[in-house]
Amino acid sequence: MRAALDEIVRHYSLDVGGELAELERSLRADDVTRRTRNGALPVRTAQRALQIIAELDIRPDRGRPKDLARLRRLVRELREIWPE
Repeated sequence: MRAALDEIVRHYSLDVGGELAELERSLRADDVTRRTRNGALPVRTAQRALQIIAELDIRPDRGRPKDLARLRRLVRELREIWPE
Protein backbone atom coordinates (compact mmCIF):
# COMPACT_ATOMS: atom_id res chain seq x y z
CA MET A 1 0.00 0.00 0.00
CA ARG A 2 2.85 2.34 0.76
CA ALA A 3 4.35 1.85 -2.69
CA ALA A 4 0.97 2.54 -4.26
CA LEU A 5 0.62 5.74 -2.23
CA ASP A 6 4.09 6.89 -3.26
CA GLU A 7 3.28 6.19 -6.91
CA ILE A 8 -0.03 8.05 -6.75
CA VAL A 9 1.58 11.08 -5.11
CA ARG A 10 4.44 11.06 -7.61
CA HIS A 11 2.09 10.96 -10.61
CA TYR A 12 -0.21 13.62 -9.20
CA SER A 13 2.76 15.83 -8.37
CA LEU A 14 4.18 15.46 -11.87
CA ASP A 15 0.78 16.24 -13.37
CA VAL A 16 0.23 19.41 -11.33
CA GLY A 17 3.88 20.40 -11.77
CA GLY A 18 3.49 20.05 -15.52
CA GLU A 19 0.39 22.24 -15.48
CA LEU A 20 2.28 24.89 -13.49
CA ALA A 21 5.22 24.76 -15.90
CA GLU A 22 2.87 25.07 -18.89
CA LEU A 23 1.18 28.08 -17.31
CA GLU A 24 4.55 29.68 -16.61
CA ARG A 25 5.64 29.17 -20.24
CA SER A 26 2.37 30.69 -21.37
CA LEU A 27 2.85 33.75 -19.16
CA ARG A 28 6.41 34.22 -20.44
CA ALA A 29 5.45 33.78 -24.10
CA ASP A 30 6.01 36.66 -26.45
CA ASP A 31 2.60 36.17 -28.04
CA VAL A 32 1.46 39.73 -28.74
CA THR A 33 -2.21 38.77 -28.76
CA ARG A 34 -1.97 38.16 -25.03
CA ARG A 35 -0.29 41.40 -24.06
CA THR A 36 -0.79 45.14 -24.29
CA ARG A 37 1.14 47.29 -26.74
CA ASN A 38 4.03 47.78 -24.32
CA GLY A 39 4.39 44.03 -23.79
CA ALA A 40 2.81 43.93 -20.33
CA LEU A 41 -0.08 41.83 -19.12
CA PRO A 42 -3.41 43.65 -19.16
CA VAL A 43 -3.86 45.34 -15.78
CA ARG A 44 -7.15 43.64 -14.96
CA THR A 45 -5.71 40.24 -15.79
CA ALA A 46 -2.62 40.84 -13.65
CA GLN A 47 -4.71 42.12 -10.73
CA ARG A 48 -7.08 39.15 -10.88
CA ALA A 49 -4.15 36.71 -11.09
CA LEU A 50 -2.54 38.28 -8.03
CA GLN A 51 -5.85 38.11 -6.16
CA ILE A 52 -6.28 34.41 -6.99
CA ILE A 53 -2.73 33.66 -5.87
CA ALA A 54 -3.11 35.70 -2.66
CA GLU A 55 -6.27 33.77 -1.77
CA LEU A 56 -4.50 30.42 -2.09
CA ASP A 57 -4.59 28.69 1.28
CA ILE A 58 -2.14 25.82 1.35
CA ARG A 59 0.10 24.40 4.05
CA PRO A 60 2.79 22.30 2.38
CA ASP A 61 4.29 21.29 5.72
CA ARG A 62 1.12 19.36 6.56
CA GLY A 63 1.12 17.30 3.35
CA ARG A 64 -2.62 17.49 2.80
CA PRO A 65 -4.08 16.07 -0.42
CA LYS A 66 -6.47 19.00 -0.60
CA ASP A 67 -3.46 21.31 -1.01
CA LEU A 68 -2.57 19.52 -4.24
CA ALA A 69 -6.16 19.90 -5.39
CA ARG A 70 -6.04 23.60 -4.52
CA LEU A 71 -2.88 24.05 -6.59
CA ARG A 72 -4.55 22.35 -9.54
CA ARG A 73 -7.62 24.60 -9.11
CA LEU A 74 -5.31 27.64 -8.97
CA VAL A 75 -3.79 26.71 -12.33
CA ARG A 76 -7.22 26.22 -13.87
CA GLU A 77 -8.48 29.56 -12.54
CA LEU A 78 -5.41 31.36 -13.86
CA ARG A 79 -5.91 29.71 -17.26
CA GLU A 80 -9.53 30.93 -17.31
CA ILE A 81 -8.56 34.57 -16.87
CA TRP A 82 -5.60 34.42 -19.23
CA PRO A 83 -6.74 35.86 -22.57
CA GLU A 84 -6.53 33.51 -25.53
